[in-house]
Amino acid sequence: MSDLTPILGKKSTLSVGAGTTVINGIKHIAHSGNKVDTEDVSELNDETIDREFMGTLRDNGSISIDGNYYPSDAGQQQVAAAYGAASSVRVPFVVTYPDGSADKFVGIVTSWSTDLQNDKYIQFKAEIKISGAITSTSSASTTSTTTTTTAAA
Repeated sequence: MSDLTPILGKKSTLSVGAGTTVINGIKHIAHSGNKVDTEDVSELNDETIDREFMGTLRDNGSISIDGNYYPSDAGQQQVAAAYGAASSVRVPFVVTYPDGSADKFVGIVTSWSTDLQNDKYIQFKAEIKISGAITSTSSASTTSTTTTTTAAA
């Protein structure tokens, strides 16, 4: 049996603007869509009929968030402003986990919306496209590692 213990998401935060402003009201943070593109490198003179592939560029995906809308929250205001500014505005973000580890990245806010219903609190949603590498910092040390890798020769 290992000493691995799952971590509850409670007390996780997402900060905007180099990690200085916490976005309050978030109920859900999801990272998805990360993948490595591939190129078919099969050759005409290959001995087998099997295709061969090599990895090319990595896409670190997107972060989607949703939660309670607070019009006066500085973090929500910054995300909404980044969406409204221009499609090319890249903004620094930091996801901080309850154990103190963190993921830092730069992203483009690709969507921002609110949901108003008669019998519910106002909710917000946003999508952030990650641009470039994610730098992960472990809670066990003060060193950080970047999730970049090099292709095998």
